[in-house]
Amino acid sequence: MADESEEAAPALPPDEQPTLAGEPAPASEVTLDELPGTPRTPGGTLLPGAGASGVEVIGDFEIISKLGQGGMGAVYRARQRSLDRVVALKILPGQMAADVLRFQREARLAASVVHPNLVRIYTSGEAAGLHYIAMELVEGDTLSDRLKLAQQMGLGGLPPAEALRITLAVARALECGWLTCQLIHRDIKPGNIFLTAQGDVKLGDLGLAKALGGDTTGLTQTGSMMGTPLYISPEQARGDREIDFRADIYSLGCTRFHMLAGRVPYEGRDPLTVLNQHLSAPSPAILKVMPQLPIPLARLVARMLKKVWRERHASYEELIAEIERVQAAIAPPAVAIESPLPAVPAPPPAVQPPPRKSKLPLYGAVLAVLVLSVSSAVWLGSARAPRAGDGASPSRTCAPSFRKVSVAAATSPGVRAMSTPTSPC
Repeated sequence: MADESEEAAPALPPDEQPTLAGEPAPASEVTLDELPGTPRTPGGTLLPGAGASGVEVIGDFEIISKLGQGGMGAVYRARQRSLDRVVALKILPGQMAADVLRFQREARLAASVVHPNLVRIYTSGEAAGLHYIAMELVEGDTLSDRLKLAQQMGLGGLPPAEALRITLAVARALECGWLTCQLIHRDIKPGNIFLTAQGDVKLGDLGLAKALGGDTTGLTQTGSMMGTPLYISPEQARGDREIDFRADIYSLGCTRFHMLAGRVPYEGRDPLTVLNQHLSAPSPAILKVMPQLPIPLARLVARMLKKVWRERHASYEELIAEIERVQAAIAPPAVAIESPLPAVPAPPPAVQPPPRKSKLPLYGAVLAVLVLSVSSAVWLGSARAPRAGDGASPSRTCAPSFRKVSVAAATSPGVRAMSTPTSPC
């Protein structure tokens, strides 16, 4: 994970970041390998289980390198030996009872909310007096890093579509926490939003989170202020004890303003000046900074930054619905991409040959003629040939004889009987 501390406005030097009431001061940074062969914790105590090899060990975890330092502890890249996986290990710097209670509460709250846009908590525990939280290691940058890079490149802020995508992911993570246990993050800022190389958005650091109805006795006192001045809500700046999820919506609106404009909504030479602007200055008009910004997007930012919490979105569902409507409104229309190559003419349709006529009738006629010819030849041959046993005998002559045959009614008048020859053979 990247550094959990947040950069101040340009007028505030980084080393003048305020320590808010109720928040422990950041621990002094001490390199773990400050003394060769003698690994130490941020507080200077010898890590339990460390040997002459120089490998720093806390319980089941081997320290690899330091990732960052925040008000609620230092964060290290570590390897969990039992599962052979790399994690982010957060170690509490002090030994005060209030710090331990808040640290344990952060672990419980984070473990109770599971969402793709929330940094996952694996386990928490204590080893040789050191309290730790093992969590998902997010490989990538923080939103704060991304905004610094955009400034260095002269781009100002992020593209509106990208800013909307990040805002939507954080809103969904906050909605899950609110619906699960009425969780209020109370420290939404670019330094707590992580962007992976794959484009995923993760919200982390629940060190100041609060669950309504939970056991917070002794952890937050009336009149104390929790949050980061550059992104804090007016009700948090006043130290109101009774706040709800709309405080996070305001802080998310400040973060969104920063993403679009490349600068925070309010700037000042000291934290008190910035806090007073959150309380009493007119709501910042982003169109004065970005006149070309789409009107639906400007209205969304203005509503999230309302000074009176009742005038903000009444639920995360309403906020998410408006973000999605703005996304649809500013999405560029789909344009068909024409190929630079000339169009290839379609081949002419194939010429189909005429259907072939069947020759079966012709074959049938020829066959019929042949059969008829053969039959005629056989019949003529049989008529001319002598009958069986009728061969002429040399001793006998077959002479014709005559007999009377009645032809066509012999009794008819005018007709005479005539004789026809008959053969005795």
